[in-house]
Amino acid sequence: MSALVAKKLEIMKQKQWKLQMGEKTIEVREQVDRIVKVVEVGKVFITSVASMDPIHAGLPWAGVCMLLPVRDEILPELSQELIIGPVVDNQGQRAANSRN
Repeated sequence: MSALVAKKLEIMKQKQWKLQMGEKTIEVREQVDRIVKVVEVGKVFITSVASMDPIHAGLPWAGVCMLLPVRDEILPELSQELIIGPVVDNQGQRAANSRN
């Protein structure tokens, strides 16, 4: 069982998005997670600052605030599919709660 989990984790690591910049390789997910953590920590402050200029800062900030919960719901589900595979029913079709 642990060998299977280790194999699936290795596959998941290989499928991660990576950017090559010169000799340095950057994992996209790690950088996105760092940015999201900073945004979540400063969310209250940024909201109060964005409310001072609702057109130029408030609308884009509202879009960011709408995307944060979506990220929290979709990424764990995608990670689960990469580790254990998509959920399928008896006929080999993806289950209704699984992503298409």
